[in-house]
Amino acid sequence: METPKVSIIILNWNGIGDTLECLESVYRIRYDNLSVMVVDNGSTDDSCSRIRDRYPQVQLMENGANLGFAEGNNVGIRRALGQDADYIFLLNNDTIVDPQIVTELLAAARHNDEVGIYGCKIYFHSEPAKIWYSGAMWDKNDCQFVHSRTDITEVAVTDYACGCAMFISKKTLRIIGLMDPVFFLTFEETDWCYRALRHGIRSYCVPSAKVWHKISASFGGGASPVLTYFMVRNQLLWSERNLSHVSHCKVIFTSLQSLVRCSLSEGKSPLLATGLVRLLVVIIRHLVGRYPSSVARANYLGFRDYFFRKFGACPDEVSQLP
Repeated sequence: METPKVSIIILNWNGIGDTLECLESVYRIRYDNLSVMVVDNGSTDDSCSRIRDRYPQVQLMENGANLGFAEGNNVGIRRALGQDADYIFLLNNDTIVDPQIVTELLAAARHNDEVGIYGCKIYFHSEPAKIWYSGAMWDKNDCQFVHSRTDITEVAVTDYACGCAMFISKKTLRIIGLMDPVFFLTFEETDWCYRALRHGIRSYCVPSAKVWHKISASFGGGASPVLTYFMVRNQLLWSERNLSHVSHCKVIFTSLQSLVRCSLSEGKSPLLATGLVRLLVVIIRHLVGRYPSSVARANYLGFRDYFFRKFGACPDEVSQLP
């Protein structure tokens, strides 16, 4: 049987320690027709020279600037397709992979005639036996995605495949295109999967394809101002594009409640009656620069930029928040 060409694309941005550890695991993958590419998103450390020294066989692409997760990976995808890759495997640099991962993902894709977006069963790097992701679903009541952490044993349909390890065929890419750079960071893979669904293409979790992930390693954890900004702004954009008008309005309302709570530092601030007064107070405080925390400020700026249609990279104020 023909051995398809699989291109692994790893995006790096000032994360050389994680990237080298990821590459070490990638080069233990048991698969013959594999190419490995690192796309550097304008790192200001010595990432590129250290990758060249340690792994001269890696294809290293230097973007010269931080293009974000979506466009940074798109650069690699275009190069891989130009080199006749049959499959693309996007892999976060803060991951470690199982040696059989490509074989397992390829088997799942071939079972579906190469159509689909395939994610992996993802474990916490710090707790290797604990599952972080085995599928996801949109909770319309709480207006958020919920990860399944069930130890599934069969390939399962999921609302989206987690972007830290995504496997997709050339055939699928020709139908749905590349990720939208407007998101820059977060929700780009979710938007991609929902776009695929509109073409009748589903996303799957492949439990035999195993990954260990250092969750949000690039941001020092899940509550950083930068990550908060993108999560707030991009969830609103994603819901606008992919949910009904009623559901999108509910996402806006829920996001406003969250903004009020974190900006007033109160236990509960429902947006009912006097809640509108609280919202006005919050907006005024942010306009005059009075806010209780960096995360609260990032929350507000994400909301503001969504409504003013400012997408792409975050503003300098967000990246400078402590």
